[in-house]
This record gives sequence, C-alpha cells and structure tokens, in this order.
Amino acid sequence: MRNLHAFYLLMLPVLFMMNSCTQRQLAMTAPEPGVTIVKIKDPVCLKNVIVWSNDDMEKMVLMRGNRCEHTFWTSWPSPDLDGSILGSTDEVNFPERYRDPFWELSDGWYLIDWAWCNLKSDAYPYLGYTILTDVTFENLYEYGTCKFDKSVPHVSKPKDELYETKTIHVGDLMAYLHPDGKYKSYEMHYYDSILQKDTVYIASNQYFFHCWLGGYLPVASNANTCLCGLADQVDAYWAELQNQLTILIKNGDLENLTHFDTKTLYID
Repeated sequence: MRNLHAFYLLMLPVLFMMNSCTQRQLAMTAPEPGVTIVKIKDPVCLKNVIVWSNDDMEKMVLMRGNRCEHTFWTSWPSPDLDGSILGSTDEVNFPERYRDPFWELSDGWYLIDWAWCNLKSDAYPYLGYTILTDVTFENLYEYGTCKFDKSVPHVSKPKDELYETKTIHVGDLMAYLHPDGKYKSYEMHYYDSILQKDTVYIASNQYFFHCWLGGYLPVASNANTCLCGLADQVDAYWAELQNQLTILIKNGDLENLTHFDTKTLYID
C-alpha cells in the first residue's frame, strides 16, 4: 500500500501537467468565471420571492432557487439539465441550508449566494419580474414547490424598477486587489477513488479556485461533489468575496474594473 501511495504522489505532477494543457484550451473557449451582484431598487425584493411568468406559462416558476434545499431541488423537473451544482439525480444527500440569496455589500448592492446560483450561468433572480406578495424567503419552503399557481397573490413590474444585475469576473477582481501579482493561495481538493480519500490536489490562486468550484477544471474538479456538502468551505470563500466586492464598491471602482487577461495565469 505504501508503494501504491507513493505512485499516486508521483502521478500528481503528471496529472497537473495534463490539466494545464486542458486549462490552456479552456482559457481560449470557456466563459470567464464570475459572480453575480444585484442592486435592489425596490426593497420588497429583499424579502419577497421573484419568479418568472408570462401569459403562455401555466404556472409561475422560481427559475433559480436554493439548490441546497430539498424542496427546490426535487421539485425542479431536470436539475441536471441547467448545469446544477448538484451531482447525481439518483440521490439527494446534503445538509439543507435555509437562507435567502443576498449577501449585503455596499451602496444597495448584494452578492448572490452560491447556493442560489449556478456558477456557470445566470443567478437568482434570473429574468424574473413578478413578485409573489405573500411568499417570502421565510415561508417559501412551506409551499413545497418551485412552481406556483397563478392564483397565488403576485404583482408584476418592469424589471428596471426592481433591480439590476452585474457580473464581476473573478480574475478581474483578483488582479484589482493584488496588482503586484502576489495572489492568495487556495487549496483545491481532489478525491482519489482508488485510495478513497480526499487530498489537497494543488494550492492555487483565486481564479483557479473559483474555476474549480464551478467545475471548469476537469482534473481538479469537484464535478462529482455537491457543493452543499462543502457548505462551510464555500461560505468562507463567499464571505471573502463579500469583503472584496465591498472594497471595490466603496473605492468607487465598480464601473472602472480593468479586464485582466487570465491567459497569463496558465502554465505553458
């Protein structure tokens, strides 16, 4: 067993080199990993649930919900099809976390909670502009569904009167906060199915760590791991993002964030 373990330790650099080749390819094709922030214009959005609805729809739908809550995950018809952060549809096994989607920043801006978004696509409130006047984040799960009958009290308003969203690229934020290039290290874990243990795969910067969380990196990816099972770790990272974004906004640089060429981070 000792020799086998040594073999896998020796294989890690090889795997990393293989992964770096894939990373270079992803740098050319993958979307820039980022986070969604939202500016609340109507305070009712902070407590009442926003859904998507139009005349052609039979029901009003919560398009982006808390993926670490059983009701939303099991009531959504095909959670895997939108690239859910959850893994297999055969079994839902994670610690439920009941929380609204907003992490307060500054100047009316909020960071969308990681469990309320897909790290590869749009986050809550998606394209919603219909407010469920009797459904709040406190009683949402009592309904037992993410699809609501149109008899549920609601009001629709122009989206621009409710909120605006903005995507912040993680690479840009990292470079902004560390212009000297001395980036903080983050541990990315890799589950070894042969040794049956979770090991530290590599310590890397924030950009690659966020890519790993979103499943962009195939070798060091948590593709088979539900982020809800890593809630404490991801919460700690989101608290750090909350602080970073607050600094950015308070400095008045939200609209002046310079694009950082993340290709320079990839190993040749």
